[in-house]
Amino acid sequence: MSSAASATAGRAHGRAGVFGRIGRVVVRYRWFVMAFWAVLAAVAYLFAPAYSSVVDAGAAAPRVAGSESARAADLAGAAFSRDQAVQLVFTRADGGALNNADVGQVDSISRAVDAARPAGVKSVTTSPQAVSQNRKAAVTSVLLTSGEAASREAGDAVAAVRAAAQAKATGTGLVAGVTGQAAMSADFTASVNRAERLVGLITLALVVLLMVIAFRSVVAPAVPLIAIGIVFVVARGAISTIATVAGFTVPPQLLTLLIVVLFGIGTDYVLFLLFRYRDELRSGVHGPEAVVAAVRRIGEVIASAGGAVTCAFLTLLVASLSVFRTLGAGLAIGVVVMVLAALTLAPAMVTALGPAVFWPSRPHTAPGAPAEPGRISTLVSARPVRVVAASVVLLAALAAGLTTLRLDYDQVGELPPDAPGVTAYNQLTTGYPAGTLNPVSVYLRTTDGTALSAGRISAVVNTLRGMPHVAAVEQPVRSNDAKVTRVDAVLDVSPASAAALDLAGPDGTLRAKVREVAGVRVEALVGGQSSALGDIRHVDQRDLRLEFPIAGALIVLVLTLLLRRLLTAVVMTAAVLAGFAATLGATSLLVRWFGDGGVNYLVPTMAYLFVLAIGSDYALLVAARVREEHAAGAAGRDAIRDAVRGSAGSVLAAALILAGTFASLLLSGVSLLVQIGIAVTVGILLTATVVALLLIPGLLAFTSRPSSGGAPDDRDAVETEAGQNEEVAEPAAR
Repeated sequence: MSSAASATAGRAHGRAGVFGRIGRVVVRYRWFVMAFWAVLAAVAYLFAPAYSSVVDAGAAAPRVAGSESARAADLAGAAFSRDQAVQLVFTRADGGALNNADVGQVDSISRAVDAARPAGVKSVTTSPQAVSQNRKAAVTSVLLTSGEAASREAGDAVAAVRAAAQAKATGTGLVAGVTGQAAMSADFTASVNRAERLVGLITLALVVLLMVIAFRSVVAPAVPLIAIGIVFVVARGAISTIATVAGFTVPPQLLTLLIVVLFGIGTDYVLFLLFRYRDELRSGVHGPEAVVAAVRRIGEVIASAGGAVTCAFLTLLVASLSVFRTLGAGLAIGVVVMVLAALTLAPAMVTALGPAVFWPSRPHTAPGAPAEPGRISTLVSARPVRVVAASVVLLAALAAGLTTLRLDYDQVGELPPDAPGVTAYNQLTTGYPAGTLNPVSVYLRTTDGTALSAGRISAVVNTLRGMPHVAAVEQPVRSNDAKVTRVDAVLDVSPASAAALDLAGPDGTLRAKVREVAGVRVEALVGGQSSALGDIRHVDQRDLRLEFPIAGALIVLVLTLLLRRLLTAVVMTAAVLAGFAATLGATSLLVRWFGDGGVNYLVPTMAYLFVLAIGSDYALLVAARVREEHAAGAAGRDAIRDAVRGSAGSVLAAALILAGTFASLLLSGVSLLVQIGIAVTVGILLTATVVALLLIPGLLAFTSRPSSGGAPDDRDAVETEAGQNEEVAEPAAR
């Protein structure tokens, strides 16, 4: 063997040896390992801060620190009342116009709710002028005692007002609903909580079903389920503890995504381990040595895959939006804990169960190679040019859907269509402009602290009236000290629409026009939802240009550390990126096909991280198998054929389970989660089949070379450690 080949084999053996030692320690002290994880979960469950204490529904509606909209919100909070209000909306059940008797009923119901004064309600006010011009809707303002729209107190108050108003409206021919920011926040929290329970149950059933099919065993599903359950408790406790100590909150959708991620990657990693354990049993390795050999062979893939996923999620820490930073940190914590459990807890459980983990099937019986993986492997090795060309054409065709991509920043659209707040909002818009609840607010303040002149205020009002999409300009309101004036402009389009964001955002004309007419020595700030979403859109697009290259570079680094070949790592990452482009294009087409809204602005980032990081697991598995075949002395394309045949079963089984877990999000009822489910399900299936089993092996077939001499197979290394493994077998005999 040449010195270069010897060095390469030595490095591969050294890396595998680390995981072999981990396997030996875990197998020998398996009962201690399992007890450690059980105690860790108990401590996290009993002593970690309650997860609900760090959840903030307002975190799902982020703001950009230092932006004009954020400064406007701070000024508004200091100069005006911080009271939070929701709107009681009344319409006729038959959809007709409100008559005088109906208006009287509206006044009577509003007064009754005010007299009842549910907990959390400060006042309920109405007037005859609160009826729309077309008399299709009437609105009553409900002032809450809580100044935070996303607080539990505000949510409880919204529920109490809804119940009281609907009870009073029974039999009157009127429909009463509650909408507004606090109502939407309460509905979002309730929807996410329902989604967590539903997604958890569906995911659990899918994992059990697919694991039974993959191994023909009723025992095998217990390993990932127990491991994931313990990891979930530990990860949730770690997140709540870190959030409490560091003083930050997390968005409500984090826990749902954590459940899906842990079930997805956790099942994948355990699946990789079980497939290799079964291979070892079939090859004649018995007892605990089979587990050690499995950990030795697959441990590096699991660690590398977990490292790639963790690095990708940590990329979100550079995001300008706190919702991304907390999501990234929380998911990264979960992945790290899952990787540690996959390398310790899962092998310990498998050792304790032994071959019975595959009961009632008989793992020692090696069946013939499955027909489909055999055909795929032969096709890839024999016709790599055609395979690569066909894969590229398919991915390019799907990526063409990117031309239809339109990002949506509408937070109302994240809620189920039948959410009470959405229903009430739709009723309100039958009589009022779409932007009634969330006007564009202009705040004016002199820089020298003097009172603002009436002429300056009038100039701003007239300018707003001349702006496009402005349906009405409200009467200016002065602060108590007369130093700050607020002017509200009601838009005739949705506050979250592209037209509204183009108008009030940092790239729009409204901010510049207002500053121009306000004159010198006057600070003019544009706030409100449209301005805030415009700032979010601006930094989100900037962050995407920053996060994508960083995540891609980190994936290349992880692949290079595993494969020790930079060019191969770059090619593999490029292939996975092509899969992501096809994924996002297909997602855009599917979203437009099934609805008239755009793709939620959170989806591209989440899909990029999930598809690039988690999808690269399968590419890693195939590439590691190719390296293993080369180490065994196989020729270039023979190594490709054998690697695809040997890894196709585990890749397809893992992909089906992972895609199935994310597909459960389609039933969540929350638009954001549904779209993430679509994107990641499509992305995982594309990455596993087209990218990992066709495109990447096809590309590797162009550059693969026979291994020089006879580089030792990993199995030789396992056999040379037989003496060390004997001490592992002795406790098993006992």
